[in-house]
Amino acid sequence: VLAALDERLALAQRRFPQAAIMEAQHLHHHAMPHLRAQTQTRIGLVGCAGEAGSKAASPLLGETRFMPTERLSLAPQSQNLIVALWGLHIVNDLPGLLWQIARALKPDGMFLAALPGGESLRSLRLALLQAEIACAGGAGARVHPFADILQLGDLLTRAGFARPVADCARLKLPADARALVAQLRQWGETNCLLRRGGMLGRTSFARAAALLQQEEPPQLEVHYLSGWSPKDGQLR
Repeated sequence: VLAALDERLALAQRRFPQAAIMEAQHLHHHAMPHLRAQTQTRIGLVGCAGEAGSKAASPLLGETRFMPTERLSLAPQSQNLIVALWGLHIVNDLPGLLWQIARALKPDGMFLAALPGGESLRSLRLALLQAEIACAGGAGARVHPFADILQLGDLLTRAGFARPVADCARLKLPADARALVAQLRQWGETNCLLRRGGMLGRTSFARAAALLQQEEPPQLEVHYLSGWSPKDGQLR
């Protein structure tokens, strides 16, 4: 995902003197050479999408800040580029956060983001739902809802971005239920809903694992977003 974001940044073919990187704890996964080459001053923002994450330093960053949940405390028109590496899918007020991002960009500044959406984990969601209904007589929300790509494009426009673009790539995930759950836990992508059912019983999980083998292989739909802060007189 970080490699794909870096490639999309390269398409801009321009330099961004001041950049802010949201969820910057993920930078250790990829060197992002285009981000390094096309920016001068880079601030790492940790925790702005709801997870505290790690404050581990990255050679890309000149400064790392911990941000309050969903409050992007950047000065208005202070950044030429803002990149959200991940995490926007667990934001409660995504329209509000996108508005804050647009406000923090200088005129003709760029916003770039990646987040799962659409039909992500659909087969896992269905398998858990069917298994829990059959074994426990009811089901809790085990996979939180995702925004689809049309909704995300509309949100970019509502936030005031010019030339908004939203596109999608699909990543395959393990079809084995235990391996899939272990990978989601390793990513820190366990259920973030406050209102959910209790612990999933072993019988329900075993049935869900069997049902998952009959469904389409699970996957993530990764949505890539980009938009520009309008210049004076520019049409949105």
